[in-house]
Amino acid sequence: MTNAAQYLLSALQAVGISGHFDGSFAGELVTVNAGPTAQIWITDHDSTLNYELHEHDGWLACYYPDLVDQGSEKFTVLYSSDNASIEEDTPNLIKAIQAALNGQSGEPDSALSEGATS
Repeated sequence: MTNAAQYLLSALQAVGISGHFDGSFAGELVTVNAGPTAQIWITDHDSTLNYELHEHDGWLACYYPDLVDQGSEKFTVLYSSDNASIEEDTPNLIKAIQAALNGQSGEPDSALSEGATS
């Protein structure tokens, strides 16, 4: 049985984005590297990803520009939804992540102007 984390990782991989599941923080999340010290963290609104696909109730993706010096205190929401269809919601999430990654060009804040929120 595929859970939400596996579904998301497969969808990211299909478009050439490498993600990593991490359950060691306060909740479960998928991380995407966005620069030397930057990451995008993806989870649902309850910080869980170990749920069945029909239980999906939206994605939350946050961009952390500098996890070394600023830690997880400074972040920007790239994508937030309450779409109950993981099949509809995931492509929109991936578009927001792709836009953020493509907009960086050396300046973390430039990625934020490209991020989408639904």
